[in-house]
Amino acid sequence: MNFSGLIQQEAFKIVKRKDSRWLVSALLLLFLLMFILAYTQPQNFEPKYMLENCFSTLQWVPIIVIIIGATSIGSEFQSGAIKNLVSRSKYRFSIIGAKFVVLFGYSFCLYFALMLLTLIISFIFFPGIITKRAWTAMFLWISGSYIENIMILSLVVLLAIIFKSAAGAVSIGIIFYLFVNLLNGFLFDLIKKVNILKWNPFNMLNLKGELINASLEQSTQLSILQLFLAIISYVILFVLLSLLVFSKEDI
Repeated sequence: MNFSGLIQQEAFKIVKRKDSRWLVSALLLLFLLMFILAYTQPQNFEPKYMLENCFSTLQWVPIIVIIIGATSIGSEFQSGAIKNLVSRSKYRFSIIGAKFVVLFGYSFCLYFALMLLTLIISFIFFPGIITKRAWTAMFLWISGSYIENIMILSLVVLLAIIFKSAAGAVSIGIIFYLFVNLLNGFLFDLIKKVNILKWNPFNMLNLKGELINASLEQSTQLSILQLFLAIISYVILFVLLSLLVFSKEDI
């Protein structure tokens, strides 16, 4: 099977998966709920802020993609389906390469769909808050989240290949994602004491925050460009390691 055929097959599998449909449905229901709260209780759920982060749904996209990415690989190892893929493909790296392409594309589609829904809802129900500043903030938030998500996803795929199961990869991936939100202050203190720690992967998950608030650079000790380049470097590293580990697997 050629590379384009593998991409089509991977995309078809994700679309047909029940957990994928359930998770996306749950995300849409959350979006609807938060929209209703912003519309009926604007004093408690400020519409402007809700617009900027797509009605509080952006933070759930990485968790969905972590689950889908890890289970799509882990289940194939556990069921033995990976053997069929290897036997039908000329090069092993094309199998993992196709998974990366589809998962990155799947993540992009989720972010784009949330952005489109937010704009439509806002133009209809909150026309007064559609300003250039609000639009820019939402675009930066989504862009930063997507770039960070690519790094998380590349790590999760690597872990799923190493563990050959979804559970470990999902657990570590979600912990990695939540770690920054829970312990950012502690990390910033460490970075001040040991400057080289500013290049740790957890610090990279502050990209979207720094895009919105430039003063965060004082804590991350990295410019937006440095954060972006570091994330791309981590993505390349994790992808290459995934290809290397998978090529050495006894399947």
